[in-house]
Amino acid sequence: MAGKFVWKPSRDVIEHANITRFMRKQGFRSVDNFVKRSCEDIEWFWDVVVGDLGLEFTTPYHRVMDSSRGVPWTEWYVGGRLNIASNCLDRHARGPFADRVCLISESEDGRVAKYTFRSLARAVDACAAALRAAGISRGDRVGCYMPMVAEVAAQMFACFKIGAIFIPIFSGFAPPAVAERLRDAEAKLLFTADGTIRRGTLVPIKQNADGAARDVPSLKRVVVLRRGTEPLPWHEGRDVLWDDFLA
Repeated sequence: MAGKFVWKPSRDVIEHANITRFMRKQGFRSVDNFVKRSCEDIEWFWDVVVGDLGLEFTTPYHRVMDSSRGVPWTEWYVGGRLNIASNCLDRHARGPFADRVCLISESEDGRVAKYTFRSLARAVDACAAALRAAGISRGDRVGCYMPMVAEVAAQMFACFKIGAIFIPIFSGFAPPAVAERLRDAEAKLLFTADGTIRRGTLVPIKQNADGAARDVPSLKRVVVLRRGTEPLPWHEGRDVLWDDFLA
């Protein structure tokens, strides 16, 4: 089978592919010629790609790339500024795709959450406002010691929106590993949950978060997503439930 194709797109698939539309928009009918031009004129290619994707720059770039210091240190879209949350969510939330489902989360216990661009953008805005109210600003570090749930997306994009640095931490890590990451980053806030579902059982992680927090002097706030009904260890003045945080 070496050298043989295992799949070849049908004419219909090719005709309706985004790359076909994009190639023709740039005036090409031949794939080989299109690829050749993209390799020979890299700045042209990545300029028209950004335009075709509709990415919104709050400050326009004045040059696509600058390799004057060498290829490994190439700077892209020099002078330009954009926000990931704005481009991934906000422009769609106010456009024709506002009510299209953009995120589906299903946990091991069967709970399903669906978000449209509009509803996810609202959740992100609420979280961003809560982060600001908690004293988090551009450049501050925010930890995320969470199970794989939809709220993580809202937390991540909220950090991106206000310019905070988002630090994802695997929910299976023990307290010392969590503390090390938070301490090195000098994180001010931590998102966590009471527990995570593994093989049908709620595995507590809040206790681990508390154990880690004791060794992170910079940490001022712990935001807790409630998923179960078990008694929850609590630190008044530091801990706040996710719903209360958003409110």
